[in-house]
Amino acid sequence: MAREPLAAKLTSLTRHALEALLTFLFPGWYGPSAKYRPENHYMRGPGPKWRAKYLAEQALPARGANKL
Repeated sequence: MAREPLAAKLTSLTRHALEALLTFLFPGWYGPSAKYRPENHYMRGPGPKWRAKYLAEQALPARGANKL
């Protein structure tokens, strides 16, 4: 029974050392930059449906604009 705490401690130490090594070697995968960044996922600007609707309306001449 005396070996179980030693084995658990050795396993934990090995796991933490491996995590530190991976963080050092591959910071983009395991480091702080691996956190979710919502600014990379939101839509930036109007899409094709919006352009089709509103740009078509702008192309039409305004009523009464040609009357003088």
